[in-house]
Amino acid sequence: MADKILYLIAQDHFRDEEYLVPRAMFESAGYGVTVAAPELRECLGIVKTRVLPDLAIGQADPKDYRAVVIAGGGGSKKYLWNNPDVLRLIQGAHRSGKAVGAICLSAALPAQAGLLKGKRGTVWPEPSAIRELEKNGVVYKESPVVVSDRIVTSPGPDHSPIFGQALLDLLTENTSNGKDRRAT
Repeated sequence: MADKILYLIAQDHFRDEEYLVPRAMFESAGYGVTVAAPELRECLGIVKTRVLPDLAIGQADPKDYRAVVIAGGGGSKKYLWNNPDVLRLIQGAHRSGKAVGAICLSAALPAQAGLLKGKRGTVWPEPSAIRELEKNGVVYKESPVVVSDRIVTSPGPDHSPIFGQALLDLLTENTSNGKDRRAT
């Protein structure tokens, strides 16, 4: 299994710290990070971080990565929500037993993909985002991080470190003992 993490960001208005903080944690732990966006052109974060993606989301294959992680921010609704390529990636990763992480408004994506039906999840506390979870059968929980069935959700930028750590814990646990933790 590859020691790489696929990090998805919106083309514009992704939340900088939801990308930068976990990415630094992943790289410090020895993981390579591949960044994908809807288009292969420069992406701009809310606080002006500029990122040139390595590939377009439609080119990514979940089998090449240990996890698929999605940064949030206002651009998530426009560029990532209900995006068939994003949904395909996270469904494929989950089906293969890999970790999926989504933070802020992007935490609605595992729900849209049908991965959290009957399970708990959290999201940025905006009414439309909470409705996305609920209409897809997710039990909304106000919490800094929720881990359900190898899916990590978190509500926003203040929780970026705990979000990154929860994903690292899943990856380390799976590597160290060969078991998959199933929390609901």
